[in-house]
Amino acid sequence: MSINCIVLDSNDTAPPPDLEPANDSSKDLGDNVLRNAGWLCGFRVDSMHEPRTSGRQVASYVDGAAPIIEKAHNVATDITTTDTKRNANYVHCGWSLDAATTISPWTSSRIAATNQPNAVGTWYTRIIKTKRFRVEVLLEDLAPMPEFEAAVEEALRKSTIFEKFQGIYRVLGRWGDVIPLEIEIGSSIALTGGNWGYVHPPEISERKHDSIAWLSTINNVATTITVCEPKRSLNSSANYGICPLLQNTQGADLSLTYDQWVASEAHNTQCQRIVVNKVAPTISLLSGDLQTRLSELYAQRLSYVPPNGVGPIDCEHKTYDDNMHVSRKISSIKIRSSNYIELLSISYSDGVISSSHGGGGHVGTEYEFALVPDGPRVFGGRELVPRVPKEEDVYSEYFGDKGQNGCIFNDRVIIGNSNALYISSIQVWWSDLVYSIQFTYSDHVDGRELNLSTARHGGPGNQYNQFALEDGEYIVTISGRQAVNCITQLCFVTNRGRTSEVFGGGEGQSFSSLAPRDRDGNYFRLQYVCGKSNGTSLTGIMFIWTPCWSGLD
Repeated sequence: MSINCIVLDSNDTAPPPDLEPANDSSKDLGDNVLRNAGWLCGFRVDSMHEPRTSGRQVASYVDGAAPIIEKAHNVATDITTTDTKRNANYVHCGWSLDAATTISPWTSSRIAATNQPNAVGTWYTRIIKTKRFRVEVLLEDLAPMPEFEAAVEEALRKSTIFEKFQGIYRVLGRWGDVIPLEIEIGSSIALTGGNWGYVHPPEISERKHDSIAWLSTINNVATTITVCEPKRSLNSSANYGICPLLQNTQGADLSLTYDQWVASEAHNTQCQRIVVNKVAPTISLLSGDLQTRLSELYAQRLSYVPPNGVGPIDCEHKTYDDNMHVSRKISSIKIRSSNYIELLSISYSDGVISSSHGGGGHVGTEYEFALVPDGPRVFGGRELVPRVPKEEDVYSEYFGDKGQNGCIFNDRVIIGNSNALYISSIQVWWSDLVYSIQFTYSDHVDGRELNLSTARHGGPGNQYNQFALEDGEYIVTISGRQAVNCITQLCFVTNRGRTSEVFGGGEGQSFSSLAPRDRDGNYFRLQYVCGKSNGTSLTGIMFIWTPCWSGLD
């Protein structure tokens, strides 16, 4: 919850402040003021205590772009409620809740690695500010500094995944996790406490004409005063334990009354940054290609399924998928077993329990493995990848046996969420029908070519052929024939018009599947198949198309 109101002196009959045009305001706001406020610099937000400026300019304006600068003369009060110690610390430093909770997955990893405790509770922050300027810029009007972009590219060129991760962590530690897009410059008084009465005690109005020094004596409240000209400092956190700090914090003349402080700050020009309303991750400054490479690298932290350990699934069996819990933290695992595992259930630290995977009876002995609850809190949930993996994939119609003849297979277990793996060859065993099929995939990782083959779907056949694809070549059309209980014929056509042999006989009903096109008219490519097979033949098949990866064009 955030309450925002303008507080005016009862004797002040002046109309509400008008915002002045950016061109006029920019004359009053020098480059040094913006530089001291950390404008265009990156900020590290991996600490529970406070945001810290990197001191490096991480972005510059694109040609013709400029910040929006508004000038105002008013006193305003913001009251914000937070539910974690970290958010309370950041809001006390002038960061909005939106800015404080903008955390990229790379930052979350660094926070988790340091195992910093983050207490849960309720805190109230009251910020009284004399706003002089509001500075804002659009993300699309910024470009990354060439040195920052080069540092990211250098980290991604490391030879191992571990070195790449450490390289990116070092880059963000040096250049910052986020960049401010909207700040306010002026003077402020910040009070933070665990009780509403602590930050809004009755004596504030009763002692309004006393010196502001008494604010530091309020029990259970953190107090920070940020003013335009350095006098004496006032930065107290008595009995609270918060770590308040604003970059370039200057002191205050403690002999002034509250009204005198407001009046004096209205005419000062050497102002400090007092509020950060909006930020963006520094990696969002990078090109789309670099962001995709970073996303694919980070996704490798999630899981790895050995392809040789995944076999065909009998139609009488059931499969389970807990991908919706991928961002949660496991707190305990429950297993019931006898001669084999009867049931598996997973509990998470936020109280969610997965569905019971397995039987519903009470056979066997039940065991529960509880993890020690000393891990850090995870901020956010669906932030590991910027979009839903494979959400643009298109599924063809299913061809073949519509009954229960055969075991289910799905080559997605080989592909995972990768957009880089591509089909390099297709192996088919056939005669009067298609007995079995197998796909070989290739990828280039760290300068090496990796080859990976799927399981062979079907049984032995009389004749074997391989259809090898050349560099940059991919499947765009499949035709064939289907009988009631099997696939009798298959033929593949590539984007270069090359056609494979016709594998199989001429019995059954004909079918075809053509790759869809994207918005620019480019064909999708065949990435993997799923279907059914038994010990004799390929009984059913479905084709999955994906947008063409740039590396294949």
